[in-house]
Amino acid sequence: MQHRLLFYFFTLWCSTFFCCGNNVAQDLREKATAKHNEAVKVYMEAKLKNFSADSIQLAMDLINESVVIDSTYVWAYQTKIQFLTNNNQYEDALDVINSAFNCGLEKDNPILFCKRGILYEKLNQPNHAKTDFFQAIPLYNKWIERYPDDYNALSIRAIMIYLADGKEAGIQAYNELLNKPLKDIQRKDVEMILSMITTGNRNKIIESINP
Repeated sequence: MQHRLLFYFFTLWCSTFFCCGNNVAQDLREKATAKHNEAVKVYMEAKLKNFSADSIQLAMDLINESVVIDSTYVWAYQTKIQFLTNNNQYEDALDVINSAFNCGLEKDNPILFCKRGILYEKLNQPNHAKTDFFQAIPLYNKWIERYPDDYNALSIRAIMIYLADGKEAGIQAYNELLNKPLKDIQRKDVEMILSMITTGNRNKIIESINP
């Protein structure tokens, strides 16, 4: 279950929907991207192979450099958030995402509202979480008006509706999603989450989502 829900928030940052920084000098963006990619490589190797604390720290240093090089590079913020939440450092991750908001990056990247909302949930601040979820929904609605079959946007909006409006609204959102042309693996994921919503496993869903 966990790796399925992780898919919504860790891999969706690669979607072309979430882009920004078009006015940033290309050389700075390239340097920031190179640091980011190196950080991810070091981190994954440390987690999957050598479990080295020094390598984990190196990955964090590299992602910090990426943010410094280009403060509008949203992927770097999201990866840093991922590193921190993997280590249950939710308050530190919240500081990072608030830095992204301070740069105005949420205007072109509504996924940041989703991520911050989940962090607020994990920090037991449900009112702040709902505020972010509610702000994310209309942004996804606008995107879906243009791209009605975009599974990434549809799936994120569905989970936001559930977390913001509750069980019945969530069930309706996921049933609507099931009427879309989905791949088999997507349909299985939707059916699995719908089952969890129906049986009232909200806390398990929150626990399983890693922003």
